[in-house]
Amino acid sequence: TIALRKHRIATSCHPADSGRGIAMLVLTRATDEAISLGDDVIFRVARIATDSVDLAITAPANLSRRILPQETAIPADQEVVSLSVNETLQLGEAIRVTVVMIRAGRVRLGIDYPEGMMPHRID
Repeated sequence: TIALRKHRIATSCHPADSGRGIAMLVLTRATDEAISLGDDVIFRVARIATDSVDLAITAPANLSRRILPQETAIPADQEVVSLSVNETLQLGEAIRVTVVMIRAGRVRLGIDYPEGMMPHRID
């Protein structure tokens, strides 16, 4: 695995952050590739379709889960979440995974995470 750093982007995909720019890690992933945050959180790309992505989630049950901007709550036992471009999966208060782009069987994910968590790519 390789340690990664956040990069500043011009605009955020989150409506609440619109226009101010935030630090976000942006990675391109293919099916069955994953990203880990710390020891407890893993997002694995389970399926990529033309207009949506299925992410398999491994995370502690005590982290709330919701899809933004709709504010749709997700049960802690739901292991796979389907997201479209510009939709965000939020875990707890500090972890956000946004589908930035889908193209040619790959997905570009924007990831916001707390300072203490070290993200790693899992290929």
